Amino acid sequence: MLFAWNAWYNFVSPEFFPALEIPILRGRNFTRDEAAAGAPVAVVSLATARLFWPNRDAVGQSIRTVRDPQDHTQSRVLRHESVRVIGIARDIAVAAITLSIGLRFRHRPTKLNTQQAGLAGRSATALGFHGREGRVRVGDSDWAARVPTDVPEPQAGARLRIEGVDGTVLIVRPEG
Repeated sequence: MLFAWNAWYNFVSPEFFPALEIPILRGRNFTRDEAAAGAPVAVVSLATARLFWPNRDAVGQSIRTVRDPQDHTQSRVLRHESVRVIGIARDIAVAAITLSIGLRFRHRPTKLNTQQAGLAGRSATALGFHGREGRVRVGDSDWAARVPTDVPEPQAGARLRIEGVDGTVLIVRPEG
């Protein structure tokens, strides 16, 4: 069993990888049943698989989770003593972090990036912007975001409306 401290993770729905066109290189994606049940399963990045299991197949391996008693944000992921790796995804860059572990537990699946059921039209909260680029929170997920050139820099806490998606970046403008 692997022990890893300070590993970054994110909760995602089964639609996350297909919506962002991130291929599962080995193993499989989460199922709707696993998402609904809060199954202790994980899809890890290729870099994570190579780092933690350099000469072995990561699919089927376990990651033991250790809870930091001072960090109350870990309650969803760390209610299980370990999670089983079910898939390996292509590496992606997330705010200059290329080592990532995507863990999926209890989260209602959504269809990302479709006009009918996706992010367009939803509300977001500005977490911080530098000029036109920044981060927003939608539900319990943080996203990279950009405002159009005619929109001033949003302040942290500002309510924004998602106009569209450009790759993995949300296009937002102030509500109202």
